[in-house]
Amino acid sequence: MNTVYVIASVGRDSYTAMARISIASLRWSNSNARIVVVCDRQSDQLIRAANDPILGEVDEWLAYKTPPGDGSFRSKFLKSSLRQRMSGPFLFLDVDTIVRDDLSFLFQVAGDIAGAPNHSREEFARQVWAGDQAILSAMQWSTRDTFYVNSGVLLASESEGAHRVYQLWHDHWQRQQTRLHDSRDQPSLNTAIRESDIYCERLDCRYNAQIGANPLSMRDAAVWHYYYSLNYQAHSFIEELIQRVIQTQQVDTERLRNLMEAQRLWPKEYWTSGPGIYMVNGAVRDLVRCVEIGQGPDDLLHAMWRTDPVFARQVLAKTLADSFWSDKPAAYRFARLRVLKTCPLELLRPAVRRCFIHEFYRRLRPGKR
Repeated sequence: MNTVYVIASVGRDSYTAMARISIASLRWSNSNARIVVVCDRQSDQLIRAANDPILGEVDEWLAYKTPPGDGSFRSKFLKSSLRQRMSGPFLFLDVDTIVRDDLSFLFQVAGDIAGAPNHSREEFARQVWAGDQAILSAMQWSTRDTFYVNSGVLLASESEGAHRVYQLWHDHWQRQQTRLHDSRDQPSLNTAIRESDIYCERLDCRYNAQIGANPLSMRDAAVWHYYYSLNYQAHSFIEELIQRVIQTQQVDTERLRNLMEAQRLWPKEYWTSGPGIYMVNGAVRDLVRCVEIGQGPDDLLHAMWRTDPVFARQVLAKTLADSFWSDKPAAYRFARLRVLKTCPLELLRPAVRRCFIHEFYRRLRPGKR
């Protein structure tokens, strides 16, 4: 089971720390995995000079020459050309992943390549974010409308189609880089999938649970993909683990396994920090939408409780307050009832309490705001 990582690093930094954590999780959950690291020659020299422990933790270490550029450029250059550099089928994993379950099943999946929807969302409209759409528009590219592939977990077969789509991906990515000076790789990948007319198998979101974009995908996922570059996991237990590796140069495997088994990724205070607030706000929009269209708001709320009870309470309280002041009565009634039934202590929050006080006065004086 060939599993491949691409690294651009200065040695003993956050990128090799994340890769080492991912590799340790993969060794624990997939003992038959053969682990290959691909890097550019500049990174190779720096990693060796730093005597980074990652060098002794992989089965094969490959260094290739790339054009000059920053770390993101060099890693995407290699990532988009992996099929031409590797023999046999392989599973690519971004370094900001943690593997919790057996992945050998993926090598039986049909298709030239296989990947999961972006943002771990089922609806196509919610898979293409604004940054990618801007690139697609600027390059005058289009993609399939079935699903938009996230490039963080990709299975590549040995087929002619796999070679064709990777070649197109690499060519398009280089054109994008030359014209826009932007190294993001998903617009060029998804454009290549459409133009090459290959069979791209859709993987279940549990094999690439993008927990920063959709925290509900975390529970029981096979692979956690935590979007480190977007700072979604600042102040989380994952961030603590990364910093511990950087400081001690040791992967705390016991803490890592406890994290994987307990599935508790965020301390209570996380949900009042910047990244946590961002995730709460997104969940509030999801819940309000489900209430308004009448499609499973209680199921969604149950998934939030399973993800993290503190997260669920934050979402309920904010849904109540936001829907009250934005005059969305159905969402307000939904949130009010569930707050009273499941977490009445949220009434102590000033924002929630003000809503109840204003509602009381409205009932006393109908027509007054």
